[in-house]
Amino acid sequence: MIRRSMLGVLAAHVVSGPGLVLAQGTQQNQSGMQNQAGQGVVSSQTAPASEMQAQMLGGMAFALATAQLAERMAENPAVKLFGQLEAEEQTAFMTARQMAGLRVPTVELMREEQRQMMIRMRDMRGAEFDRAFIRAQVQGHQELLRLHQAAAQNPTSREEGMLATVAVPPIRTHLVMLEGIERSMRG
Repeated sequence: MIRRSMLGVLAAHVVSGPGLVLAQGTQQNQSGMQNQAGQGVVSSQTAPASEMQAQMLGGMAFALATAQLAERMAENPAVKLFGQLEAEEQTAFMTARQMAGLRVPTVELMREEQRQMMIRMRDMRGAEFDRAFIRAQVQGHQELLRLHQAAAQNPTSREEGMLATVAVPPIRTHLVMLEGIERSMRG
């Protein structure tokens, strides 16, 4: 099952292309209207996201941004690999949300504590960075699991429900992987 998930992530990465970073550039939504960078693609009705959706999108943005940091800064090979896979998966989910005409994660939707953690992590090096990244990913994945489970049970749209349902199993898998990495780092 993990292999299928990783193949799906890799296939999505090939289709979407490398280097997609948090909804940059100008996009067109299904109605043909353009949205400026950072706003992402939304359905033709640009209603603001609910609080739960905003938290979920902010959490996804945090997961992607910290994963991109880990790709560059991680010392531990398992941490670096997890960062690469997480970045690919978050990029694939962002692409799926764009294809469905849904709002995408943006840095602006991160909570202040997530932004502050990003700032602190940028100044860390080596094992200190690796530990902070794993802690942040565990906490973030626990939150994303809670939010996606809630969205799957009570979706705001058919598309949101479908994506939330599909997100739950890989989030659980990632939590198991993160716990294993954390144990291995303790010795």
